[in-house]
Amino acid sequence: MSHTKERGTWESEEERHFRASFSKLKTKWKLRRSTRIIDLDGRGVLVPDYVLTHPDGRSALLELVWFWRRRSFESRVEMLRAHGPKKLIIAYATRMNTGRESLPELDGVVGFKGVIQPKRIIEACESFAS
Repeated sequence: MSHTKERGTWESEEERHFRASFSKLKTKWKLRRSTRIIDLDGRGVLVPDYVLTHPDGRSALLELVWFWRRRSFESRVEMLRAHGPKKLIIAYATRMNTGRESLPELDGVVGFKGVIQPKRIIEACESFAS
């Protein structure tokens, strides 16, 4: 516990836009910040950015990835699939690839070009969180 005053959590303009766009959709899915710390079987931790919940009990976690290189991103996805939560959606910024390689299609992984599209995240929730 820090002795300094709580000033809230930093949020990027893209995330503010995502949350605002999400709240305008007519969906039963609810979006909120995640505070969960998930142990990856001693290989690291995951602190997902968001949790999505549905009134029928379904839920999914959402991890946002901004800067990435193909090899490290693929190995992180492999580790998350092997040791992370089963209902995790990974959304990555396609423009933030710091290498020259493109990324192959991966299950539960959604690309976005700077603007995170809530409809695509909900579609992933519908197929991935059931």
